Amino acid sequence: MISAMKDLRNFWIRSSTASKLADARGATGRGTPRPVLCGQASTGLGVPRPLAPNPDAEVFTGPFLRPLFMADWRDVLFVHFRIHPDVLQPQVPLPLDLFEGYAYVSLVSFTQDRLRPIFGGKAAEWISRPLATHEFLNVRTYVRHGDGRGIFFLAEWIPNRLAVLLGLRLYGLPYRFGGLNHSIDSEGLMTREVNCRGKQLRCRATLDDSKIFQTSAAGSEAEFLLERSTAFTCRDRVLRRFRIRHEPWLQASVSVAVERRDLLGDFAPGAPCAAHFSSGVKDVYIGRPERVVLAESGSSPAAPIPACLAVKPLPRRAEFP
Repeated sequence: MISAMKDLRNFWIRSSTASKLADARGATGRGTPRPVLCGQASTGLGVPRPLAPNPDAEVFTGPFLRPLFMADWRDVLFVHFRIHPDVLQPQVPLPLDLFEGYAYVSLVSFTQDRLRPIFGGKAAEWISRPLATHEFLNVRTYVRHGDGRGIFFLAEWIPNRLAVLLGLRLYGLPYRFGGLNHSIDSEGLMTREVNCRGKQLRCRATLDDSKIFQTSAAGSEAEFLLERSTAFTCRDRVLRRFRIRHEPWLQASVSVAVERRDLLGDFAPGAPCAAHFSSGVKDVYIGRPERVVLAESGSSPAAPIPACLAVKPLPRRAEFP
């Protein structure tokens, strides 16, 4: 395990260094650096194919903003809860992004597949196999930073110890190790369970066969909750962000019941206000982490910075509408 961690670390250091040199010299080793859009995908002929436009997306033009990883996310279940902003804001170091006056907390359960570095081809993908495929549960809310919008991770559970260690160190992600189980029966009932230290989150969702998978309507609650391209983390009072880019979600609303939630501690979000399911997206571009100066977010530099949730319990029970 230690040897594998060293191989991964050394490979990513070499890949990052090569990327920075390529940015300085340009793609051919000379001339003007060629910017790379996180939303570009190959047509197989060496010609970038742009993804569908995303109003919140930003291009990756600098050496620290270029994509670092690519992955596929499949069988994604989103479960959303409304919460009063005054209850949640003290726990989040960025201004909350509101929809019709409410803040939101979302549970996002999915399977990550084929995580691999952008650089290094098949060799890099092979070296990354210990991290490549596993389930996720993340708990997130929605924030603003300057003129942009993003998500802020409150907590995440994954079943991969090596990924927990690297995610904490590289991105400041609030990873916890847990047992995750995703299943679906012959009638289409989806069950998602997360177990950690004797506590559990369990929910069940049902997708109506008549539902049509489609992109979220402009200005809708679904677009507000699903279409985000910047993620923020906070660990040891260091705020970071990284970019994400993929095709818009093809999603359908689902009926969902949260049957057990003691894994979330005292944070009990009542009944969900909405839920969506997507079969997933491929070739998700994941950018490098970068530190964020809190004053840039529009907060007063003199304002106290909330303790990061990565090292604190989730908030106390909240009153929901």
